[in-house]
Amino acid sequence: MILFDYGQTLVVEPQFDAKLGYAAVYDRTDGGSVSREAFCDFADALFLSLAEKAHNTYHEIDNIRFLTAVCSYFGMTPSISFEDADLLYWDTATHGSHASPHASELLAALEKRGIRTGVVSNLSFARHSLEARLSRYLPDHAFEFVVTSSDLLFRKPERFIFDYALRKAGLSPEEVWFVGDNPPADIFGAYHAGIRPMLYTGARMRRYDTPLEVPHTEIDDLADLIGLLDEA
Repeated sequence: MILFDYGQTLVVEPQFDAKLGYAAVYDRTDGGSVSREAFCDFADALFLSLAEKAHNTYHEIDNIRFLTAVCSYFGMTPSISFEDADLLYWDTATHGSHASPHASELLAALEKRGIRTGVVSNLSFARHSLEARLSRYLPDHAFEFVVTSSDLLFRKPERFIFDYALRKAGLSPEEVWFVGDNPPADIFGAYHAGIRPMLYTGARMRRYDTPLEVPHTEIDDLADLIGLLDEA
């Protein structure tokens, strides 16, 4: 089985503007006791503050609960569910998203070979929101399961999230590869869970200065995985 990270691995999300997302949520409420600008500024600053603390301990923020708390704070009544607001926020905040180069071809080749696939993502957004975006950008492939840190509380590289995926798959670590773009989260996390790590650099949006001192395979094109499978 091959497990994939989501952002900058399966799907490229080149631009993200949190305040645009918060504004879209605000526009689906009665406004409560706060202006649109003040709501966006408050939510953005609060999330960044909470995220810094949570990420340092490998814990995740649940965006649905976060939006619920902020709207309740200002006495705002939404016209949509907070589950729908979660995806609305994500869709509005991101611009130019698209499937990573050769992602569709790789997934089709894996399916043809009978190799199972799943997604394990560090994400404050809900699993159903991630599933919706996967269906949008990779419509021809059905992943066996999708695991998000928002569901499990723990973030990669915390071993729990990898062990959870292994239990869900019913496989030992030696039977699984993990493909991701983030060395601290994906490569160190997978390696310490006993999974073979694959560092994908083809759609990376940021630099990582952490030295990679664990065995791993580096690829800059997802199509290269096919050749590696044939060699295994």
